[in-house]
Order: sequence, then structure tokens, then C-alpha cells
Amino acid sequence: MHFFLGIYFRMIHRILFIFLAFIFFSCEGKKENIPAFLHIEKIGLRIDPLGGQGSNDSKITDAKVFANDQLVGIFELPVNVPILETGNIEIKISPVIKNNGISNERIVYPFYTDFSANMNLVAGVVNDFPAIENTVLENGLYHPLVTYFPDAYDFWLEDFELGADFKFDSIQGSDVNIKSVSFDSLQYINGGFSCGQVIVDESHPHFLIRNRTDIEINKSFKVYLEVNYRTNCIISVGLYETFPELKKIYLGKGVNPSLEWNKIYIELTNEANFAVNGTAFQFYFEGDKPPSEDGFLYIDNVKLIYPKDE
Repeated sequence: MHFFLGIYFRMIHRILFIFLAFIFFSCEGKKENIPAFLHIEKIGLRIDPLGGQGSNDSKITDAKVFANDQLVGIFELPVNVPILETGNIEIKISPVIKNNGISNERIVYPFYTDFSANMNLVAGVVNDFPAIENTVLENGLYHPLVTYFPDAYDFWLEDFELGADFKFDSIQGSDVNIKSVSFDSLQYINGGFSCGQVIVDESHPHFLIRNRTDIEINKSFKVYLEVNYRTNCIISVGLYETFPELKKIYLGKGVNPSLEWNKIYIELTNEANFAVNGTAFQFYFEGDKPPSEDGFLYIDNVKLIYPKDE
């Protein structure tokens, strides 16, 4: 029932949208400039199942749209993009994310490919994506898919699906450790059956966890940490330089509380380059109990992405 109601309201919305669009774009002597509208509900991620790329979860918030190599604009999703060129058009879409979770720092994510396809756009109507390569059907609509650039990056991954055999540990200065939990109420919907959990209270108010093994990073390009999380704490995320010496790098990023599962793309490029001689690193999550309640941090689908050595 909800599915059909959704289709009904979507149709009503489109009819009203087109009516208002005609009013907006049609002025005397310029009626020939009625645009086509390309509906982009969402942009998904397709992973290489053999490429060690982890979860296909993504949080692409905007689309940078080109028509025949001409920039149309950057649009927050979902959107009906007005395109003045009609007929057989080459559409290219670059996926945009919130860098470090900050709304006014939206960038084309450097690790995702563009979506590209030839489409026949009809003026004056809302055009959906057809069933073509690199689209997927979901809730009655086809959505464009992007991928990671193939063979260009290394992925450090942790999804907590191996029980106690995970790649994080607490370090000196932390009051608590991290553990793997698999309660249904905590499970991330696209994260398998388990996630990492940290709990802090009055007796144990501070946590500092980092991955156990050194990661050798080629610092010639971007370095990003992707993570799904929910927390009521303010979190700091940063790097430890582990070679040629062990030291904490104090440029880390802040992550605000989110009581629902969220995904964030954290750029650690400056942190890696701040360690001029550093070649091996570990990354950390650090935080404290909130003033009026116990604190929690749950993480899942953790990916550190960095360029492969040439």
C-alpha cells in the first residue's frame, strides 16, 4: 500500500513540478527554451566483489551534472535537473560528498568514478534513467551507479564480522576498550551482523582506540577514512605516525554526535603530510563521556583509502 501511495504522490509531485516549470521558463518569445528535466533520486556505489573494497554503502549528497560536456550545475539530491539541450544527450554525473561531514565543504569525491551515459531527453517532462549499464532498479526507479577507480587505491578494511578478531585496540590513556557486538538493535542495516562498540561512564570517561597494524601510505595523493557510526560523544579522528618514530599528529578532525547511523568521509591528507618523514601510520578515534549521560560510539564498515605505491 505504501509503495503505491509513494508512486501516486510522486506522480502528483511531477505534474505540479512540470506545471510550475512551464510558468517559470516560458516567457513571450522564448517558449522554445522549455527544458527537459532529468530526475536523479540518488546515486549509488557499485563495488568490485573481488577487489577487497568493503561495503557498497555510500553517502553521495549532490550531483555535478554535465550535458554534452557543458556544466549544468551542482544539485542536492533528490532533484529534477533542468537541461535545455534535448534529444540524444551525453550525460555525465560526478558524485559529490560532504567533506569531513561539513555541509559547506561539498566536493567531488576523488575516489569515485563519474557516471556517464547517452540518454534521449524529452523537453517538458521529467526523464528518468532507463535500464542501462551502471544503473540499478530500486523502489521503481533506476538510479545511476559509480565505482571506485579500479586498481588505483589500497583499502584498509574492518567490518567487525569476525567476532573478537578485529583490527582495533585501546592504547595508553584510554579508560575502556572496544569490542564487537551483534545485537539487532545496533546492527547497521548495510553492515552485516556486527559492529564495534565503545562505552564510557563516570568511572571510565575517556576512550582512545586505534588500529593495531601499521599502514604504509603513499602521500602523493588524497587519504580518506570512510566510516559508518552512531555516537552521543564528540569524536576526534586523526593519525599516529609510527615510522620512523611514534608520535601523535594533532591535526585531527572532529565528528559531531549522531544518534542515528550516519556515514562520513574524513580527509586525513594534511595529517599524513604533516609528518614530513613519516611513512607508516595508524589512525585513531578519541572522545569523552558527555556531561549528563554515559557515552557510546558504534562504528562499522571502516575503510582507510590511499593511493597504491607506484
